[in-house]
Amino acid sequence: MPTCRGNLYFFEAGSVHDDASNPVKNKLRLQDTVHNQKLLFSSLDEEMEAGRSKLAKLRERIRRAKGAIKEADEALQKKS
Repeated sequence: MPTCRGNLYFFEAGSVHDDASNPVKNKLRLQDTVHNQKLLFSSLDEEMEAGRSKLAKLRERIRRAKGAIKEADEALQKKS
């Protein structure tokens, strides 16, 4: 007989509901786990790529700002 804790049901080992000895369910569970991991990692890869793109744009803005500051400093030195 299953015991209930919140929304989770626990079955005794060796009961009818024990899937540990069911190779078909184990294989399906493994395939589902692998599929979910691939989805997770592809999602993470997409996020990392988007982050790299944003970082590259930010670095370019910093380079341009530094260049503008350097040009302004040189222009001020020439006037002096």
